[in-house]
Amino acid sequence: FKQKTAYEIRLSLVGSEIDKRQGKILIGGTFASVGGTASANLARINNDATGTVDTAFSSALGSGPNFSVEAITVQPDGRILLGGNFTSVGGNTPTRVARLLASGVLDTSFLAATGPNGTVNEILVQPSDGKLLLRGGFSSVNNVANTQSFARLNADSSLDTTFLGANPPQTGLSLPALSS
Repeated sequence: FKQKTAYEIRLSLVGSEIDKRQGKILIGGTFASVGGTASANLARINNDATGTVDTAFSSALGSGPNFSVEAITVQPDGRILLGGNFTSVGGNTPTRVARLLASGVLDTSFLAATGPNGTVNEILVQPSDGKLLLRGGFSSVNNVANTQSFARLNADSSLDTTFLGANPPQTGLSLPALSS
């Protein structure tokens, strides 16, 4: 990226599965454009000599997330999970957790009810069952109190209320780093 801006950009490399198929990089953060191309808070960069923005992805995404994207995870099937501080994506209302189709279109089959009430900083997909682990600065998920800011969603985006049991740890939780 040759253009420098005052905006913060967090970089998340697309997982090797999608990287092999698409050869592209997803970036999220707080920004309005990348390389002169309008792209609110989320963009996909082509694997070419100059790192151009994938305009087909940006067009499919529409107006994009309305606030910061803090976490990006690509599922094995190519769908893209987002976490952050946004309350809408492309004019739709997923709250702080959303899933896009590989094309960039919002996956409306995955709408996490009211979602977390604060920022989602990390998302991890459990390979065994497709459930999602979330970590961030929230105190409830789908209107269910959650004092540890760590939750698990079922693959359909509903809250897994069996996770962590009756006495979850209150501090010191973080998701493990993924190796490439």
